[in-house]
Amino acid sequence: MLPLIFFLIAIVAAIIHLNCRKKSRSSSKLLELFLAYMIPLNIGIMSLIGWIAHSFYGPQTAAMMGWPDSPFQHLLGMANLGFGLVGILSIWQRKGFWLSTIISYAVFALGCAHGHLMHAATFEYKMHWHHGFLLFINCFFIPIVLLILSIIYSKQNKFFKN
Repeated sequence: MLPLIFFLIAIVAAIIHLNCRKKSRSSSKLLELFLAYMIPLNIGIMSLIGWIAHSFYGPQTAAMMGWPDSPFQHLLGMANLGFGLVGILSIWQRKGFWLSTIISYAVFALGCAHGHLMHAATFEYKMHWHHGFLLFINCFFIPIVLLILSIIYSKQNKFFKN
């Protein structure tokens, strides 16, 4: 549920931020503000939460996800730590940094979703904790929205060379 809450906070914060500004209120500025809030919240903080869950509570996290005794909890924790750090660093870094952060996170999240779905289909098992709505929001919806918005933002600001 936290990914959806952070997503909604990013929207509200961007709108409030835009309305408090005396400067430009263009769609490009709204898009920039939305990304400026969403990347640290949905990539940064959510990934740091994932790092804590996988690194410090690995066996419990694996069991909640329907994969008891998974040997990969530490590896997932380290991947989440990396995404958390670049997500937080995006507060100060922009342009190509945002796009590379979003692309790498989206590949990871969509890959995790694929793995969960393939495992569920192959082994006819129910993912106890990481399934349904949470899987859709965290591993499909948010990465795809971030990819689309970052590409639009990059094109508007001419980050791609022709």
